[in-house]
Amino acid sequence: MSQEQQTTARTDAELAEYWKHQTIHYRNLANNYLQQLLALKNKPERHYVKTTLHRDPTGTAAVNAVEKERRNSKGQP
Repeated sequence: MSQEQQTTARTDAELAEYWKHQTIHYRNLANNYLQQLLALKNKPERHYVKTTLHRDPTGTAAVNAVEKERRNSKGQP
């Protein structure tokens, strides 16, 4: 081996250390990206129809009664 090849050649331990740091670096980037994506999705999704996700029977019944009363009162003078 020439002198130049000896200076650029790395030992297995040096390569292992290099790849360990590369792996840590890219894993941290991936984790940061995932956290940013999850933060963007933190807003609740909009519901355009009635949903049964978090049921509130008392509140739902009251709302339905008011809506029914309003519908019925529209037809009367």
